[in-house]
Amino acid sequence: MSRRLVVAWRAAGREIWTTREAGQLEATDEQQLTFATERGWIVYTCNVDDFARISAGWLRTGREHSGIVVLNEQQLDVNLQIRALELLLANVPPEHWRSRLEYLLPWARRVLESS
Repeated sequence: MSRRLVVAWRAAGREIWTTREAGQLEATDEQQLTFATERGWIVYTCNVDDFARISAGWLRTGREHSGIVVLNEQQLDVNLQIRALELLLANVPPEHWRSRLEYLLPWARRVLESS
C-alpha cells in the first residue's frame, strides 16, 4: 500500500493500519483476513486473486469477514483511490460490509464521471 495513501487517509481523519503496523507481515492472507475480521476491519488490498478466492471460500463454508476492498488497478492515482474509497464508504453502510468484496475501479470511474 502506498505510504502517500496511508498519510492522506489519516490526515482525513480515517483510521488505517498497514500490515506491518498490525504485526501481520509474516501472516498468510487468510490469517490477515481473520485478524482484520476479529477487529471489525475492512481489508484494502492489491492482492486480487488470493483475497477473492479466500472470500469465496469463506462464503461457501458460511464463514463471514468484515469486508474486502480490492485495488484492481495498481497504477491508480493515490488521490483518486482516496476519493473512490470515500465514495464507496459513503454509499455502502457499515451493516452491508459483512462478507462483501468490492473492486475499487468501478468506484474510481464514478468519481471521474462526476468530476
